[in-house]
Amino acid sequence: MSAESDSFPRDDLRDFSATPRVVQLALMAAAAGSFGSAAAFILLKLIALFTNLAYWGRLSTLPASIPSHLSTYFGQRGARYEVCLHEHSRTSAQTARSAHIAPSQLAKSVLLEDETGCVMAVIPADQTVMVGELGRMLGRSGLRLSDEARIASLLDGCERGAVPPVGMAWGLETVVDDALEGQAVVYMEGGDHESLLRMSGEQFHELMQRQRHGHFCKPATTH
Repeated sequence: MSAESDSFPRDDLRDFSATPRVVQLALMAAAAGSFGSAAAFILLKLIALFTNLAYWGRLSTLPASIPSHLSTYFGQRGARYEVCLHEHSRTSAQTARSAHIAPSQLAKSVLLEDETGCVMAVIPADQTVMVGELGRMLGRSGLRLSDEARIASLLDGCERGAVPPVGMAWGLETVVDDALEGQAVVYMEGGDHESLLRMSGEQFHELMQRQRHGHFCKPATTH
């Protein structure tokens, strides 16, 4: 067979990619792919929404934000944490119940002050500060609880009653009670009344290791 018989005239070559049928099939495939991606995205959002509803009692697919001072401080130190949502609460005890956690695992902040300045005490949610004992430990006899106006002026970005127990992020002296040491997991307020920050006990210890520690709290009385 000659070389000429093995070749096809150029006029017989067809570009099937340009035929209407192939173009139509390509468009259908692209549309199907886009639809599949959109369906997967919606499904993931629905899973997140109903997970929040079932576990935290809140319909939300939006990640909670934390105060900029806190996020910057955590970022600089490579702190690892998770943001957990819960029903709106006004007190630490309510927060623990809403989030289904033990109050002893929830670190709360208590701001005190004297003529020298302010100090943040960090204690478990089911405890109360022994102001006299803390004052003796710090050598500050005139310590008293700060009022809400004072707290708001110092801790911008936080809702009242939902201050994260990381005073260092705002340049405040911070003292940690030993009762929080040894916890496998520690939770803390995230700056509002509907979110908590969760971190391992090891991460909490690493975060607080340069702060002064001691024993200055006692069980809170309940009525």
